[in-house]
Amino acid sequence: MLHRTITLFGSSKVESEHPVYREAYDLGKMLAEMGYTVMSGGHAGIMEAASHGAVDAGGETIGVTCELLKKKYGVRKNDWVTTEIQTTKLTERMCILINRADAILVVAGGVGTVGEVGLAWAGMQGGEFVRKPFIFIGDEWKDAMQSFIAKMREYIRDGDTDFLLFAKDNAQALKMLSTLK
Repeated sequence: MLHRTITLFGSSKVESEHPVYREAYDLGKMLAEMGYTVMSGGHAGIMEAASHGAVDAGGETIGVTCELLKKKYGVRKNDWVTTEIQTTKLTERMCILINRADAILVVAGGVGTVGEVGLAWAGMQGGEFVRKPFIFIGDEWKDAMQSFIAKMREYIRDGDTDFLLFAKDNAQALKMLSTLK
């Protein structure tokens, strides 16, 4: 089987007691059980939870960390990163997270996650990145993205949203992922 890599975008601010942390842990575990390598920014929150779940299932994880974040906020890679790729700039980090992924899963997140989604989407639209499936997990993403697309329709070309998929939960996201080539 070809070993594939899935990038997860999600909040670094989710604490281990939060239900979303457990959902991200379960997602990482299920991805590893399906034979995927789990790649993320390698820090706390959703990234830590998914990495932890993947490692507990015997899987591999890649953390694409950024020296700028370490210097500014004192963050470090989480304990469940099995391979670390260190970058100096956020843009370099994003290029690796997008280019090395076979698909991108978007979990709960805030401004940073929205920024990652926007950069990836714009890069795919402009041809800088190869288009790949984006699976947004949770009704809040579906509502927000579909509202944005509807309101900005005149600025979005046909085909620019074809790779955006919406799943209500992890199970539906994994089912979608399993049907992709």
